[in-house]
Parts: sequence; structure tokens; C-alpha cells
Amino acid sequence: MTDWPKLRELIESDDAFGVKEEVSDLPADQRRALVKPLTEYERDLRLEGRDWLMRSALAIAGSAVLSASALAPWLSRGSIGETPGRTDYDWSAHGPPRTVADHVLDVLRARGVPWLPDLADKLASRLRPRGERWAATGHEMAWLITELAGPTLPLTDGYVFHFALRWRAWVLGSATGIVQAVRDDRRLVELVPRLFEVDTVARLITTPGFSADGGWPKALLALAEEGVVDRLVLLDGCLARLQRGGTRDQCRGLLDLHDGLAPGLDELAARAGDYAALVPDCHSRVAATGQRELRRLDDAGRLDLDVLLDVSRAVFVRSEKKLGRAQLSWLDEVVRRAPEALAAVATAFGHDARDVQERAVKLVLKHGVDPVVRDELADAATALPADLRERLSGVLGEVEAEPEPEPVLAGVARAPMPPPLATPDEVAAAYARLLPGRWEQTRQIDVVEVERVLAGLVSFSFADRDALRAAFEPLVAKQPWLRPEQPDWSRLRPWYSPTETGEIVTTIRGVFGDPQGDIDSEIPDLPAHQHWRARLTEPINKLSLWMERLHEIALGVVYAPRPFLMATPTETSGLIDPHVLADRLEEADRQGFEPWSVDLLQARLRLPRHVDPAVVDRLDALGPPGVWVARWLDDGGSGDARTTRVEEQVPVRRYMPQPSYEPRTRVEVEFSRPEQDIGSVVLGGEHWRGCWPSVLPAYRDAIAAHLVPVLEGGARRMGPLLPLLAEAHGPCGDGMSTALAFGLGAGERDDRAYVVDALITLAGRGELDGPGLGAAIAHLVSHQELVLSRVVAGAGRCRSRWRGRAGGRDRGCRAARAAARRRRQPQGGPGRPARARCRHLPAGRAGPRPRRGGGASGFQPVRQGGPQAARAHEGTRWRWRTPVISCQATANPRRRRLPRRRPARPRGAQPGCL
Repeated sequence: MTDWPKLRELIESDDAFGVKEEVSDLPADQRRALVKPLTEYERDLRLEGRDWLMRSALAIAGSAVLSASALAPWLSRGSIGETPGRTDYDWSAHGPPRTVADHVLDVLRARGVPWLPDLADKLASRLRPRGERWAATGHEMAWLITELAGPTLPLTDGYVFHFALRWRAWVLGSATGIVQAVRDDRRLVELVPRLFEVDTVARLITTPGFSADGGWPKALLALAEEGVVDRLVLLDGCLARLQRGGTRDQCRGLLDLHDGLAPGLDELAARAGDYAALVPDCHSRVAATGQRELRRLDDAGRLDLDVLLDVSRAVFVRSEKKLGRAQLSWLDEVVRRAPEALAAVATAFGHDARDVQERAVKLVLKHGVDPVVRDELADAATALPADLRERLSGVLGEVEAEPEPEPVLAGVARAPMPPPLATPDEVAAAYARLLPGRWEQTRQIDVVEVERVLAGLVSFSFADRDALRAAFEPLVAKQPWLRPEQPDWSRLRPWYSPTETGEIVTTIRGVFGDPQGDIDSEIPDLPAHQHWRARLTEPINKLSLWMERLHEIALGVVYAPRPFLMATPTETSGLIDPHVLADRLEEADRQGFEPWSVDLLQARLRLPRHVDPAVVDRLDALGPPGVWVARWLDDGGSGDARTTRVEEQVPVRRYMPQPSYEPRTRVEVEFSRPEQDIGSVVLGGEHWRGCWPSVLPAYRDAIAAHLVPVLEGGARRMGPLLPLLAEAHGPCGDGMSTALAFGLGAGERDDRAYVVDALITLAGRGELDGPGLGAAIAHLVSHQELVLSRVVAGAGRCRSRWRGRAGGRDRGCRAARAAARRRRQPQGGPGRPARARCRHLPAGRAGPRPRRGGGASGFQPVRQGGPQAARAHEGTRWRWRTPVISCQATANPRRRRLPRRRPARPRGAQPGCL
């Protein structure tokens, strides 16, 4: 027997053991009586932000009284992975303390209800395959689902992810533990094929666990040998997962599992197509495995010639020389019995590596040319260098050089904004794509989608609020924190500051509330608004125009509804057509309302730098808002923005008791009209930084200057910012050059791919400042803020994509020329000064091969009169060498290098250079 006040007291003290004892053996009528007060109490706690303080006790109490449909979301919100403790607990007598999931299972079994398998299915459908930081709750939830499930496990993606990860991380991380668990519970055999189907699971489980006996790969092999798991299921799952690609670490365990299975010739012959699919696009080690197994099948005479030719062409399209040489060696044997196989060598003529091209030419000269493939080889030989074409002239005749392709400019026109969202249902669907859980996958939200959602929320909340509410009802039912409530910031948690995500969520709450004003009302200065203003700057400085605008919209849809927004851009870059803004102000004047202040300010900042005087005169006749914009334009708008690269003392290890300071490169912004300076803004949330280029789309250099602290140090997942800056307007100065230089030196290859897109876009429009980019690279490398090998690799990738396009080579030459000429040792910088090795070769001499870790291509100084090792001299001629290393820093404090002997300094070299 228990009553609600006593149970509430135990919950508020977070006494999980007391709650469990209190709710045990409750009769059915008392369980029903506790449902309403318990659910209302938990809802109030969530609204106040205090539910996390007592989630363990709430989970146990809810499992004693709620039904399956209500208990599934209840437990999903609880912290069932926690381990409640008590002062009188005796470890020696009772063993390690049990988790909340153990106590929940005891309470559920004591109730004797028949719907436990149904509860397991509902819980499994709510689990998401997320990263290891949610491991504690996810592991225990997966264990609880396994205990509650019936004869068949609910094999959802989330369940498979967390249960497999639990096996890897804890006691079952050893191969012995996994094998024993599968022997004891044969339901787990059904889990094995799903291990290869769920994203990220294969990468996690095929990495050995904390034990030293091999973990999952060895366990799967042992189960296959015992016949518990079908080895063909493992082989097919392994091949299917490898075909989906991945990095070397993600594929390493899968390849070890494949090699342990040791497929026979019959198994290879039945899966020849699967192995051939590994060659074109997978990691080089995976492609080498497919090549090796297919060659083994061909040596046995069981590989179709057409499959061999397709695999050969796929290998020669790849850039790896090792794969190309191995394929040519394989073809050398095949051509002896099938001369028509020589046609596959034609693809090798276009390989990036000269070594592979030379081997291909030798292979053709060795075996001669069959008349059937002569024309195909002759057409492909046009891609060879002149000396190799001359060697083939004896068997193929005279071969002309490949003609230069027609120049193609990249992305000259900027894209207009998509049409507005036409219905409330489209607004709700677009808003669902912007929920926080989605941002964790995309990292940067789409500013175009945000603008369309904001415009739709404002317009439909004014025109048809009931239809908008109905469209959002399904979403609100799944997200209880979107429950209808007027905007109120008076209950902000003391350790939180306002965020962009919170403001856009508050807008939905305002939509579900009743409007408190009409079209001619103004937004009142509420006490809650003053509280929000104070919290905006106290803990973390996020004083940004985006925060102000979202906050104004959240208030405006309730207290001062408007038919439409003024600041919705007309171009994906964020720019607004002045004629469109004049039309909007004219419509506002006709309907008798004034725009919201921050909305109009943002619209004004999104105008182009130069506006037609006729449009300015039109704005001047459209009431006070139009006059305000017109006078600002007459005065020169924001003026000109000048950016300057400087060094500042920046705190590092700021969370230590005594943070240290180091010099870092920053870019200062100075507007010709000081009142228009946006200042040194600390950017808002990480996912919202992609919106910043659209704040001042006509001054991308100023926005790039503010993004430099975000891009420095090889910051991950910040690469998408650079194409957004390239889409904006305005000249490129030190801000853009520094941002692009940091992008070229990003630590992740995917981030460097974004800067390649940005460079090609800028070059295609004639907006790339090549000398400025080179100066920025030289400055950052000399100050040890950039890894030069990454820059060289990014430049080579940009060159390969830009090859044959108009003007690309000249712009790249200017950038690299400036980088190498301005390369200097740091003066007075921290630590040991960096030394540089520059290779100077005589005219006409082929460039050296890049060392391991260097870039694939670059620029190299070439000086008449023989090789010299020195700094960049006046009168040095510059040529493009592929592949080549132009300059390598050998004293980068961020990269450990093994000690090596210092080579002797060549005669005539200047001191300080190698």
C-alpha cells in the first residue's frame, strides 16, 4: 500500500531503492490511481528542466504503474543505464551494484503482465543507432529489450547497434564471452546477418574489443566452425558491407574476417560479381582483396574474360600505382592465351602515374598488337606523353597528341531561391528536417531551408493558424517539448544560455498559442524578454543577428503577427533583389503595417553593395521604413570593408586553472563607416555557422574574417562553410584568403574537398585572388599554423579537377608562385624556427617523385644553371611539375617526426636551408 505524497517524496530524493520497495506488490486499483498524478508530475518536471535530476526513480515508478504504450516513451526518456547507490550496500555480500534496468526488469516481472514482448518491440522501435557517447543508456536498453522479448528478437537498427556495441564494450567484448552467449541464447543467431546491414555496426564490432583474444571477428569465425552460424551468411554479409565503402579502419576488421573464412574456388565462382564490385570505388586494400581473389579464380580457369576486362578497366581508372602494376602483371599472363585481352591496356594509357603508363607500353610492345584491338589502342595512346607515343609508333603507327578540351567555366550564375513552401504540410515537413537530431548527422543546417521554414511559419500563422497547427500536430505528438505554450524565457536553466535551436522551437510553441495582437501591433517589452536579453550575454557571448531575428519571430507570431517577412532572400547566397524589397515595403504600406525592426535591419544588410538610384527613390516614397532604408543607401550603405591579417594572443587550454596564451593569426575587419561595423562576434551554435555568410552576403570577406577562428587548426566538419562563402558577393581580401588557406590545410580529406569546390567556383567567376591566397598560405606555413603537405594535396586535387578549364592553370600558378616566393622563416615566433627544403631543378629536368606523406602535385621553382638549395631567389622561373613537393616544413610542433640524419649542405647553399 502506498499513497502519492509518500511516493513523490521518494522520487524527489532520488531514492531508487525506496521507490522500488514502495511500488512492489501494488494492487491494480492503486496502480491506476497513481497513473495520473505521476504523469502530470513528470510533465511538469520536464517543462521546468528538472526531470534529469530524478530520472532513475521516475523510471522505476513508471514501470510499476504505466501500460506498455505509455511506458515505452517513459523509459526512453529515463536514465536506465545509471547505477543507483546506497550507503549501506555491501559489495562483498551482494556483488556489484545493479543498474536501473535491472530494477525495472524486476518490477515488470513482478507485475505479471502479458504484454512484455510488445513492450520490447516498442522500446526497440525507439532506439536510434547513435554514437558511443549514448552507450550507457543504449547498452542497458538493449539488454532490457533482450530480456523482455519473446521467441523472436526485435531486430531494429537501434537495437542491433546498441546490443552489438554492448557486447564489444563490456564483459562480452571477448570472443569467448560472445561465443558462450550465443550458445546459451540461440535467438542471437538471428542477430548475426543484421550486424553487416546496419550502418556503423560493422566498423565497431570488427574492431577487437578490450580483450586480447580477438573480439567479434574471432567469435564469428568460431561460431562458423561449430556450425552455429552459416559461414556463407558471414561471407555474403561481409562482401555486401565492403561494397558500401568505408575508410581503412572501418574495413580492416571485415577484411580480417573475410580472410579467416578463406573462401574456396566454388564460393568465389558463385560470387565473382560481388568481388568485381569491390574494385572500382572501395578502399585500396579492399580493392586489392577483390583483385587477389579474382586472380586466384582466373588462375584456376574459372573467371569469365568479360569480367576480367571490366575489372582491369576499373583498376586503371584508380590512382593507386600498386594496383595498376599488379593488374598489368595479371594481364601479361592472360594475353598469352587470349590476345583480345590486350584491349584493357588502353585504359592504362590514361593512368595518372607515368610508371603505370610505361609498363603498359612495354606490355604492348612485348606481345604485339592484334588487329582487333589496334584501333582502340591507337585512340587511347593519344593520352600518353610524347616519348611514349613515339615508342608505340612502330606497332600503332603515328599517334597524335590528345586535343585540348574546350574550356568550360564552372558555376558562373548564382542560383535563385526555391519557391516558397505552398502549404502548411510542406512547412511542417521542412521543419521536421531541421530538428536537432538531424543536425547531428548533417552538421551544418541549410540556410535556404531555414529561410523557407521561417517565411512559411510567419505567413501561415497570420493567414491560417488553425491549418498550421493541424499540420504540426503529428510532430508535436512525438516531441512533447513542442507542447503549446506562449513564449516564456523566465525559466531558463541557470547554466544555459539562449540558443538558435531553442528560439526556433519557441516559434512553434507560439504558433500553437492564441495571438495576443493584430497586424498593427508592436512587440511589447515583456519581463521574460528582458530576462532573455540578460541571459544572452551573461554566460556565453552569442550576440548575433541570427539570434536576435529568431527571437523576434518567436515573439512576433504571438504579439504582433505579420503577413510576411522582409528579409527572406531572393538568392541562395542570401542577397535580396532591391526591387523585391521595394515591392514588399509597398505591400506593407498598402496593408497598413510596419515590419519588425530586426527583420527590416536584416533585409537592409542583405542588399547589394550598389543599388540603382531609381530603386532608392522608390523606397524613399514608401513611408518611414522605406525612408530609413533609402537614407541609409544614400549615405553609402555599409561602405567598404577592409580586412587585415594580424597576430593575436589567443588563450589555449582555457579550461585549465592557468590558461596559456599563444600567437594565432586573426583577421581584423574595419568598415569605412564605423557605425556599420558588426564587431568581433563570437559565433553561435556549431550547426548554425552555415547561416553566417547570408547575414552580410555582399561582404563575404568580412564574414570570412569572423570565421577564421572556426577554421583554424584543421577544424573538422567546418569545410561546408567555404562553398557558402564562395557563393556570396564582394571582393576577396585577407579574410577570404586566410579562410581558404585554412580550408586547404584541414585535417579531414572531406573538408579539403569543400575548399576545392570553393576555389573552382571562385576561379570560374574570375573572383579568386591568387596572389592573396598564396600570401596567406606562406604566412600560415611560416608561422607553423598550417601543414604544408595537406595544402599541396589539396592544390593537386584542385588542379586535377580544373585541368583543361579556361584560366585555371594561370590562376593556380599565381597562387603557388606567391606562396613559394613569400615563404620565410618566422621571426621571433614561438619555439624553434621552421626550416624549409626547396628543390630547384634545371630547365627541362623532370620533377622528383613526392616523398611519403607529401602531396601528389604542386609548383616547383626551376632555375637555370643547375640544382641549388636556397631560398626563393629573384629571377627564378616557375613551372608546374607533377608530382612534386615545392616546400616542406621540417619543424612543425604539431607533428612528431622521427629523428633523422641531417644531409650535408650542398655547395653554395645559404645557411639555414637544407
